Amino acid sequence: MSGAERRPPSVSFETALRILRGTFHFEDVLQSSFKELPCYDDRHFYFEGRLIPTAQRRDTDDGTAGKFERFVLRTSNLMFPAGLVEGLNAVMLHLSSRGINCSRPIASRVGRYMEMIPGKEISQTGHYPQEYPVRVLRVGRFAGKVDATLQDFSHPAIEDFVNECWDLQHFSCLKKYISSLSEKKKIAMANSVMKLYEEKIEPMLPSMKKGVIHGDLNGKNIIVQQSENSTAIVGLIDFGDCVHSYYLFELAILVAHTMMSLSHNNRMELVAPVIKGYIDEFPLTQEELQCLYYAVLAILCTTGVKGEHVYATEPENMHMQHYIPHAWKLLSQLLHMSKDSVEALWNITTVEPCFV
Repeated sequence: MSGAERRPPSVSFETALRILRGTFHFEDVLQSSFKELPCYDDRHFYFEGRLIPTAQRRDTDDGTAGKFERFVLRTSNLMFPAGLVEGLNAVMLHLSSRGINCSRPIASRVGRYMEMIPGKEISQTGHYPQEYPVRVLRVGRFAGKVDATLQDFSHPAIEDFVNECWDLQHFSCLKKYISSLSEKKKIAMANSVMKLYEEKIEPMLPSMKKGVIHGDLNGKNIIVQQSENSTAIVGLIDFGDCVHSYYLFELAILVAHTMMSLSHNNRMELVAPVIKGYIDEFPLTQEELQCLYYAVLAILCTTGVKGEHVYATEPENMHMQHYIPHAWKLLSQLLHMSKDSVEALWNITTVEPCFV
């Protein structure tokens, strides 16, 4: 199944409320709490609600009936097959059973709603300079732990899913969008990255490790709880981009989004701890790490090119707008630096496990 033409389904607030009350047995929904969460190709709605007491319905008691709790209603495009939805639910249940907190699906009579993880997106929290290296290291470790936990997981629907939009296995599919870019400089950069991918990454793919990956590890999907002087990671959300792909690409997504989230002049070197943290928990080979620079270029290129395409065709879809200028700026910077100098900043040649 291809994810190339996935677009957000058309769902109004009124329709979402009817779904909650008529399908999922919510006795009361706090309308003032109702808000849409950012998402590229699905529609996610946060709300606070109270379920009809179990004695009055046929569902299994999950402990939430009769009191207000926080939930997320996820609606998917019709091109998102039911089998894949079941596969994503299985991913979340697998991680939850292994101690990784995530937006666990809860069964109802006719479908599922998602348990809300208390906390904030890490992108919404302040940066404490004194704890930043350790904080980023822990983000990397959390990501590595997720992939390590998914090593023994498989699901046929996820293995069959082809996400042409974001899975770097299908980076060549981006070619059809490059010619629509309005700036010659961006076209030149995108073509350069495409050539580097074909020359440097594709020949190495047969020797790289594959498995089920989250596919969208960024600051909006990692949930934290913040105290006065520290930040603790408490969970992971939004599994809609899960694919069976290369672990290198998971790390590249994390590195690219970490850089895009930073405003520091030295953000290139500030991602070194996230790389170290990831391979503390889930080691990659030196050959795989030697391709990380090129994979990060490909992620940034995808974000810029695909983001501009979305903006041109769906101007009301604001999810990508924050990332587009950061992606092009970073892509230009990285292309003007030598691979060796970038890897030196990332400590690629000296990565060894550390313990904090």
